[in-house]
Amino acid sequence: MPTPASSAEPIAVVVLGVVVLALLVVGLGFWVWQGTSVPADYSELFWGSAPHVDDDTIAFAIRLRSHESQDLRWDVNAYLGRQEVSRKKIQLVPGQEKQVDFSIPLSSGLIGDHEVRIVAQRFDGLGNAVKQPLEIRDWVHVPDANAESN
Repeated sequence: MPTPASSAEPIAVVVLGVVVLALLVVGLGFWVWQGTSVPADYSELFWGSAPHVDDDTIAFAIRLRSHESQDLRWDVNAYLGRQEVSRKKIQLVPGQEKQVDFSIPLSSGLIGDHEVRIVAQRFDGLGNAVKQPLEIRDWVHVPDANAESN
């Protein structure tokens, strides 16, 4: 004849198993919900038009697309080699995309291949830098104008 203590053991094991299983299901459900329901804030920086020589300027355009959850101000710096050649400030709201055109006058002696680098840093409404800056690079060839005319 079973004693009352021995009949309670299988019930306790079953209850404990159900509780553990329920916690696993809830934990797994929360983990899946966290990964799919909250989109990450991010932005994209890409070329609108590649750097090229246009008459006596180096011309190019960049595009910024915001997938951030807040309005951001951007400082966009353009470099030719290691020298900063242009700086622009842009305001973007969530979901907005803007194209920014650049036209850099050619200086004498600027012949050959040169790296064009764009660095875009995001700032919040208080002027604090947000995340790491975005950066893209490309090359432009500046022909020798004297060689072409001879």
